[in-house]
Amino acid sequence: MFVKIVNPSKINGEIMQPGEDVLELDDADARALIESGSAVEAEMTPAPRKPEDGDQLGEAIRSATDQLDADDGEAWTKSGKPKTEAIEAILGYSVTAAERDAALADA
Repeated sequence: MFVKIVNPSKINGEIMQPGEDVLELDDADARALIESGSAVEAEMTPAPRKPEDGDQLGEAIRSATDQLDADDGEAWTKSGKPKTEAIEAILGYSVTAAERDAALADA
C-alpha cells in the first residue's frame, strides 16, 4: 500500500518527515500509520530512491546515459558528457557530476 507521511513517523528505524516521498509499505504497517493519523493513503507510485550502493548507482547512471538521444544537444555538455539534469530526468533522483563521472569511468 502506498502512503504519504503527514506527521513525523519512525519507519524501519528512520524518522520520516511530512512531505517526503510516497512510500510503499506492507498493508498492516500502512494501515497502522493511517489509523494513527501519521499518514494518508496515496494513489501514486513511490518516487524512485537513489541507490546507496555505488555499483548500483553507477549501473543506473550508465543505463540512463544509454537512453539519451546522442543528437539531442540539450542532453550533453560541450565536452560531450551527459548533463546531470538529463540523467536525473530519467532516473527520478539527483545525480552529481562526480557520481556521473565515476560511473562513466567504470564503464
